[in-house]
Formats: sequence, structure tokens, C-alpha cells
Amino acid sequence: KHYETYPLCFDGEDVLSAFYYHAQTPLSDDIKSAVYPVLHRALQEKSETEAVNMLLNFVQTAFTYEYDKVVWGKERYFYADEIWCYDRSDCEDRAILFSNLVRDLIGLKVALVYWPGHLSCAVCFNSVVEGAHFTIDGKRYVSCDPTFIGSGAGALMDAVKNLPATLIPL
Repeated sequence: KHYETYPLCFDGEDVLSAFYYHAQTPLSDDIKSAVYPVLHRALQEKSETEAVNMLLNFVQTAFTYEYDKVVWGKERYFYADEIWCYDRSDCEDRAILFSNLVRDLIGLKVALVYWPGHLSCAVCFNSVVEGAHFTIDGKRYVSCDPTFIGSGAGALMDAVKNLPATLIPL
């Protein structure tokens, strides 16, 4: 409920910047203290790819998917904390949470990937991970979609394969 009073924050008419600002807002200490110890234990002794895939699976399956227009009657972007407060979330909510988890728990760089009608992520691994990827400042960012249930790093939904992607480095 606290975030319902936040003003929409984006640069002028650039709605993509709203995704950037939402993803840059860190999880609260309350959520971190409740969730991070469990996730830290689960990720111990995992490779980067295994750890990212575990977080992908967690975000893909821990929350019920539903379009904002069905739940709210309009588009509504969650801050990472909010996904824990509501029983349904959609692609941008999951991408924002996943981006926070990867940066905080694994320490990897992340970009949001905006496709017309969809938001996902891409992760900059320290080793080569095969699959769909993007280049940002000469670095390889591998597709990681927290909405594409059952997919791992490098997978890309058929629905977005032929759409233009806009990268939003965090």
C-alpha cells in the first residue's frame, strides 16, 4: 500500500524510464531479511548459470501471473517489494524483482529488455552462456525471462523473437 502513494517516476514521456526507476529501487530491509537468507542458502556452491536459473525458476513459479488490466483495470508497475503483497503479477513486475535478486544475490549486471507488450531481462555472465543474447557496451547479456515458465538463461519466447528489443541497462 505504501507504494500506491509514490508518484509515477519517469523522464517526460519516456515510459521505459519508469521501468528503470522501478528496477533501481531496492528491496526493503524487511523483505531482504525475510527472503535473502533462504535464497542465499539455496544458491550456495552453485555456478553463476545455475544460480541465475534457480532465481529464474523461483520468480517464474512463485507468483501467479495475470495481466494488470485484468487486476487493476490499467497498467501498474510494481516496485520489487510489491510483488510480495499481491496475489498476482505480470511480466514487468517479475522482471523488476528478478533484476534486483540477480544484482543483490549473485552480483551480476542486468539489463531490462523491453519488447512491445513485454518486459524481460538479460544478464551479463562472467563466462559464456549459450543462447539468445544482446550486446551492451561490448559485453554479452544473455536473455533471462522471468515470465517464460520453465525457461532458463538463453531462452527466448517465440512471441518476441521477431519483435524489436530496447535494452535498459541497470
